[in-house]
Order: sequence, then structure tokens, then C-alpha cells
Amino acid sequence: MATFSVFNENNEADSTNIADGIDPSIKNRVTLTGDVSFSDGLRGGVFGNLSLVTANTAYEVKVGASALVNRKSVTITALDDVFWGLDNTVTTSNGIPLFKNQQIVFAIDANSPFEIWVVASSNNKDVRIVECS
Repeated sequence: MATFSVFNENNEADSTNIADGIDPSIKNRVTLTGDVSFSDGLRGGVFGNLSLVTANTAYEVKVGASALVNRKSVTITALDDVFWGLDNTVTTSNGIPLFKNQQIVFAIDANSPFEIWVVASSNNKDVRIVECS
């Protein structure tokens, strides 16, 4: 088990909430003891093509049948002009444009239900997808 402690300049335990930050003028220090591990890095991923075969039909952004488990990021590269949104009601009228050769990256909390959908105004448009966990 690891412990996390914050001490002030007099070596006294400080009740500073780490989410509020540590005041550098007080010369706080942080000590970690035990087995400590920090990781918010990416461990792997998948990439592929998403074909928007039918015009004005929303497609979920994912590689394969389901989103990558524990995905932390999604990158969309438009090979054609498309529109994106956060649910399957996205249309070419209400979606956010992503033009040919543009790219957008989403950072996602792992295992979040966050979804991204894309739609095109004509048949047979493509986007490249990268999902990382």
C-alpha cells in the first residue's frame, strides 16, 4: 500500500487539498512511500477505416464491432468532408464539420460511455480512426 503525504516547511503535516494545488511560497513538499505507480500513458491501440457507405446516416466512431475497452483517446482523420457529433442524432445540419485532411483528437476517461458519431452528405465517404487505451 502506498501513502501520500504533504508537509509544510516546518515538517508538519499539511491539510492542503492536492486538488487545490500546493502553495509554492510555503515550501510544501510531497513524500510518497511504498509501492507507488502513476500512469496515464497509452498502452496500446487499434486503427482502421470507417466507411460511411450511406449518405445522411450516422456511424459510431470505433474500429470494429465495439469501442476499444479502456480507450483513452480517439483520433479521427477525415479523408472526405464529414460532420461529427456526440450521439446518433448527428446530421449534416447540426454536426460539427471536419473537412478533408483535417484531424481531431478526443481524450476520454477510460471506460466512459462517451461516443462520437460521424455522418456525410453523400455516399461512400471515409475516415481513419485510431483508438488508444
